[in-house]
Amino acid sequence: MAGELFCGRGNFDCDRGSGTVLESGDPDCLGSGYGHSLSPSQTSLAVLFGSVGAVGFGGGWGNLCGDRGLARGGQWADQFGAGESPAGGGLDVAGAGPVKTFPLAVNLSCPWQDPDNGSQDLHIHQISKELGTTTVLASVSLTLKAGTISALLGASGSGKSTLLHLIAGILTPDQGDIILGRRSLLGIPIHRRRVGLVPQNRLLFPHLSVGENIAFGLKMQGINRPDREAQVVQMLERVQLAGFAHRDPRSLSGGQAQRVALARALVVKPRVLLLDEPLSALDAHLRQEMQELIRSLHSETHTTTLIVTHDQQEAVVLASHLALLHHGQILQQGSPTDFFYCPQSLTVARFFGGVNFFPAIAEGQRVWIHGIPFTLGTPFQGEGWVTIRPELVRVWQSPPSQINTLPMQIQQRTSTGLQWRLYLHHPCGLALQAWVSHPPSQEQVWVEFPPDALWMMPPETPL
Repeated sequence: MAGELFCGRGNFDCDRGSGTVLESGDPDCLGSGYGHSLSPSQTSLAVLFGSVGAVGFGGGWGNLCGDRGLARGGQWADQFGAGESPAGGGLDVAGAGPVKTFPLAVNLSCPWQDPDNGSQDLHIHQISKELGTTTVLASVSLTLKAGTISALLGASGSGKSTLLHLIAGILTPDQGDIILGRRSLLGIPIHRRRVGLVPQNRLLFPHLSVGENIAFGLKMQGINRPDREAQVVQMLERVQLAGFAHRDPRSLSGGQAQRVALARALVVKPRVLLLDEPLSALDAHLRQEMQELIRSLHSETHTTTLIVTHDQQEAVVLASHLALLHHGQILQQGSPTDFFYCPQSLTVARFFGGVNFFPAIAEGQRVWIHGIPFTLGTPFQGEGWVTIRPELVRVWQSPPSQINTLPMQIQQRTSTGLQWRLYLHHPCGLALQAWVSHPPSQEQVWVEFPPDALWMMPPETPL
């Protein structure tokens, strides 16, 4: 496979084991080693797929073919010891000078293999990262169970994508460790981690066909052409794009392009798959189709998967384990049920759609809200906030026999199509929402707060 250092001043042929290296690179030009120039983000993606590529960083060119690597600042270096570099050691050609040619011993089919055949859980341990003067992540710890789908939620700017880039190797943590199985990924080159990343903007290579995009990582691994083509056909069928191999990626719809990006990441059989906001740019019906596709592919591959999203409904549909990232810290992690019915803070409850919050004081299972006694399902001691999901509030047209009931007035009712949202008020000042499938015919109703549905949390700020 021949590739070029663009700007017209160098070339490299990995198959023949020889190449021409430009010692003083053009800071405005990046080459891919694939015969086309790429943007910096595309080059990072190419490296992630085990690419053979040339990369310039404003002062030097290097080739990421097999075991070759570029040290920033224009130096060639042997990253993996003697025997795989020119003359058995590292070769420094830093600084300006003429173009030189020398043989390179490279191996395109050398993905890093973990000797550990045991658990392949991914452990993020006390990871911290600063970008400039901003602390993006602060002592983040998270475990992804092997073969499961987990979701990392959070608002924009909470550090979700940064954590993905740290796992993939695009960024390096300031402290902490990332462990896959029993081996740290820190220091392992991007193309040897076997971590697949589907970025938010997909980044399909526009100069390659759909099939060539999907086959990109296989080609970098040295898979022969017939096998590559067979795997591409198979993968296109799995993502429901049979017959699309020769299509131009620029002609694809958003949903089709997302399927191609997913196929490209999965075809190289990564041990970990990272999906950065995979459905955010799709319409509602396409999001549902992609959710079904992701779950179907996962049931076939059992690839350990981490999905980054700001959409709690999407996370609940796809993942069995959730973690909420807020201002660079994990506020809570657990099952979807934990987040909906047992939130650990007001921030968590609000993020997951909570709308009913009342300051309260509790003694065991007895709690006072606006001076009115109620019974809690789970004991609590001291001041805090009581919440109840609006779907769990029960509305009666006559006094029920259950405990925790109050007469309340419906002040407003709104239909969402599938349910009615009732806005209720009590003379003591208590106001809440109840979401019901069938609205009552009268405005004066009785409202029940089931003890197991009432959940109390510690205060985030003094009451």
